[in-house]
Parts: sequence; C-alpha cells; structure tokens
Amino acid sequence: MSDLNFRDVFQAAMGNESLPYAYQCRLACGSQADPENADSLREGADCRSLLINVPTGLGKTAAVVFAWLWNRIFHSCKSHRGSWPRRLVYCLPMRTLVEQTRDNVQLWLHDLEASFGSDDRTDNDGLRWLSARSPVILMGGRETDLNTRAWDIWPEKPCILIGTQDMLLSRALNRGYAMSRYRWPVHFGLLNSDCLWVMDEVQLMGSGLTTSLQLQAWRDDIALRNRDFNQPNTKLPPLVLPTHSWWMSATAAEHWFKKSVAMRMRISELWENRLCADPRTDAKDLFEIPKILHRCAVRVPTPPTEGNEKWQQYAWRLANHLASGENRAGKNKASDAEETEDILILVVCNTVDRAVAVYEALAKLTKGSSNERLYDEFHLFLLHSRFRGNERRGWSEKFKALERGEGHYAGGPRIMVTTQVIEAGVDISAALLYTELCPLASLIQRLGRCARRAGESGKAFWIDFEALRTEPSGELSDLTEEEKYAARPYDPAEIVAARNALIRRDNGVPSIPQANPR
Repeated sequence: MSDLNFRDVFQAAMGNESLPYAYQCRLACGSQADPENADSLREGADCRSLLINVPTGLGKTAAVVFAWLWNRIFHSCKSHRGSWPRRLVYCLPMRTLVEQTRDNVQLWLHDLEASFGSDDRTDNDGLRWLSARSPVILMGGRETDLNTRAWDIWPEKPCILIGTQDMLLSRALNRGYAMSRYRWPVHFGLLNSDCLWVMDEVQLMGSGLTTSLQLQAWRDDIALRNRDFNQPNTKLPPLVLPTHSWWMSATAAEHWFKKSVAMRMRISELWENRLCADPRTDAKDLFEIPKILHRCAVRVPTPPTEGNEKWQQYAWRLANHLASGENRAGKNKASDAEETEDILILVVCNTVDRAVAVYEALAKLTKGSSNERLYDEFHLFLLHSRFRGNERRGWSEKFKALERGEGHYAGGPRIMVTTQVIEAGVDISAALLYTELCPLASLIQRLGRCARRAGESGKAFWIDFEALRTEPSGELSDLTEEEKYAARPYDPAEIVAARNALIRRDNGVPSIPQANPR
C-alpha cells in the first residue's frame, strides 16, 4: 500500500496548515474516511451521481476538484481509478464564478505538479498533462489559448473543463454555442461519455438545472442498456463510458430536482443519500459563529411612478440610517475585540436601480455641516452585474483589502452596496449586513457573507416592503398588484413565504434554520 494519502495531496495544494474537512475526505476516500486517521485517507471511493448540500464557505470547489484528482491521478488502486471519468466538467451559472474557479484550479494544479510531478506514487504523465493543458475554459467572448484549445482531439487524456452553463449544456445537447456546427457531434460525444459533471450553485441555474437532470437520466438509461449488452462472460468494450453528475448548493431543496420527468423517480434516493457537512466534525468553529437577525426600521416604499427618482426617498432614509454611529456599530471578533466602527457593512438590494440609488445617497453624505464626504471612494463600493469585464478586473484583491481595512481602505466603516451577485462565489465577510426581503434560499446565501470567518460575530437586518400588508397573524395569502410589484424580480409566492417565516421567527416561532446559515 502506498504511503501517500489524501491529506498529503490536499495540503500540497492548499498549504501545510490546511486540513481537509471530514466531508471532503468522505467524498474522496469513501464513507469511512476520517481526517485524523491517515490510513483511512489512503483509500479511494466509487464515483456515482450525487447531491452535495454543504454550507457556503466550507470549500465545495476544493472538495470536488481534489476528490476527482485523488481518485483519477493519485490513488494507486486501479479498480477505483477506473470508475472515475477522465474528464471533470465544472458547470457554473455565472461568468465571475468561472473566472474564480479557473484561478483556483490553475494554482492547485501548479502546486501539485511542483510537489508530485516526479513522484512515482502518482500518474506523473496525467498530472503533468493537466498542469500544462487544464483547465479548459468555455465561456462566451473568451478566446481559448493554444495549450487548451485542442482538448477535444485528445479524448484519451485527463482534462478539466470549466464553463458557463450555456456553453457546456448546449454542447451536451448537440447544439454547441460559439462553435462550428460540423463539430457539434464531437463535443456531444465527449461531454456525454467518460465525464464527471459538477453543477455548482444550482439555485442560480434556472432551467439549466432541469436540463442537467434530464441529460443524466438519459445517460443512466444508456449505461443500463450498455451493461445488459455486455454480459460478464464477454470481452466486448463498453459502448459508452459512464458519466456521472454532482449537483451542489448551500441551499438545496428536494422539490427543485423533481422538475425533471426522467429523473423524478430517483430524486428521493439521491436526496436521502446526499452529502452534507456535519456541524460536529466539519468546521465546528464556523457553525458556532453567533449571528443576530432583526427587521430593519427602514422599509422599501412602493412608488406610484416609474423612473430612477422613485427610490431617492428610500435611499436617503437608508443612507442616513447607516450614517448613524449607533446603527452601524458592530464587532469584528466575538471574543478578542471591543466594539468598533472599523468594520465592513454589506447592503444587498434586489434591483440594480435601488442599489445605485442607495450608493449615490451614501456618496452625497457629508461630515456634519462641512462639505467633506463621509465616505470617500475607498470606503464606499458599488457591485452589480452591469459592470464590464475591464471594470471587474482586480475586484477579488479589492474585496480582500476592503474586508481587512488595508491600505487606502484603512480607518472607519466601509460600505459595499450590491445586488444578488454577492450571493455566490464572492468570498467576503461583513460584520453588518442589510438585505432587502428576498426568498429564503437567497437570504441564506446573503447571510453567508456576514461573519464568515472563524472567531467573528455578525449582525444582520432584513428590510421589509411597505407594500406588504401586516396582518394580525403576520401571515399574507393573496397579493395585490402593488405587492407583486414590490416582489420583483422574485416570484411573489417566494417573497410571501420568506416574509411569513421571518415574522414567525421574530414572534419566537422557529421557522428558519437557527444554525449558522452559510
């Protein structure tokens, strides 16, 4: 037995101080894996379709990438390696998530090749090939470089593909976007055979989630027919090599997956056997972070007319609320820091118009009766989906400096005004969070950006809508046209369900998870 274990591989890429969580070990090494037992981390696992329901911030991307690398490249047991497809297809709903995942995978592969490129305990050729030619990026408007452009003419080689769902799913459907139609069948064949598909942030995929479920159901049916054709006493090669799918989200719900007719009969089994993080063994210090959630005194009005000016009154009220030292005070740390204003405040609006209005109102605030701005350009930041690629460049480093209060961002409170783009793939931790009323799945994602680091404490406030009636019971059933308008861009029924749950919670009736909602 090789003395190489999964923890060695994980630490080589993530740093010697980083230990894999228990759920990451179970995904890579099987259900008996224990991070404290090195012998249990020398095993592999069988690959199968899976639902992964793990809170945000616990390393889902690293979990799936290292599970595939461990079993396909590093693990010495050929029986397990043979069950893991040679192509890892990482499917994402947003371009920013593709770029972030690409950067992480490139760094991990580089570090692994530096550590194990000459190690006879690994598939050296496969690791060197991956380091030189992966990840392959499939995303609209991006030119693939020469090293990765020819991935489809080396079907026998391992490969990591990362792309947006439109580019990847269209190819799996034999209608590949941004490519010659004469090559459609090539990508159709390669992406439906010998692949492990990873659908991340499925709550944002929309109809893409149902499409991925339908595709996997059809692949499973073909695999079943293929198994029946190849009886054990024959030496015929398989007609189609197995393809599996992993669906990942921090806020998964069973009914989301039942929209696929072909997969519906298997969802109960997949849901029952989904991979979850255990608060007792996985990042216990993160699960125990204290967070307080209250309703904000400011409410979103329902304007009678259209136009950007309609939100000015709301924006000024919220800006002045945030400008009050009493309202913006919070704690950076739960135990070793005193009350301070040197914190990051996150304000999440449901629409770009409202986010821009709040940002402009904050930018106009002055210190007392002077003309000096209360928040300068380094202490006030606007984030939404309409910025161009050139404007987004360097944001990840800026976010880190904003959170830590480093360099130009040092001293005093810092405010980031954003929209739903903050919900997925943005690794930032705010001491204070203000969020407009939104569906519970979105709310949990937003709360995951409040007190995200071990040792911190957080306060969160949800902003109600004036248009929504306050019934004696706190419940709402039918919505008026004004209430439907207030719910946009979300489904009114989801807004009502979220509001009812939050009001019941304020009244002392548990209705949303009380554990760290990350």
